[in-house]
Amino acid sequence: MLQNEKLIKNRIGSSCGLIKGKDGSPVVAIIGGVQTGMELWNTKTGKVELLWEEIPPEVGGLGGLRYAEMLPIKNGSELIVYGGIDRSDSDEIWKYSVENNNWTKYFSCYNEIFAKL
Repeated sequence: MLQNEKLIKNRIGSSCGLIKGKDGSPVVAIIGGVQTGMELWNTKTGKVELLWEEIPPEVGGLGGLRYAEMLPIKNGSELIVYGGIDRSDSDEIWKYSVENNNWTKYFSCYNEIFAKL
């Protein structure tokens, strides 16, 4: 829980996980919620920064990606995001790379199912 720090956007319904920061130190990644984007909270320094104004899984949605699941992988150098509500395609699976600061879409159930019809 934040002590004196404040998040930049409204993160009700957000997801968070521990990943590596730019310098390799652990930071808390916070995505989605009522508003879009991704913030990083450095618990040692207390600094909160807005890394992404809108993350790719939120594009086309009505707001932030709420109640999505986030799984840090590869010792926090990447994370997987899936699910969520308030989006037209909440069935997508995305990966974020800390090193490259980019997102890759892995899978969309909707596209896979309807491509076979």
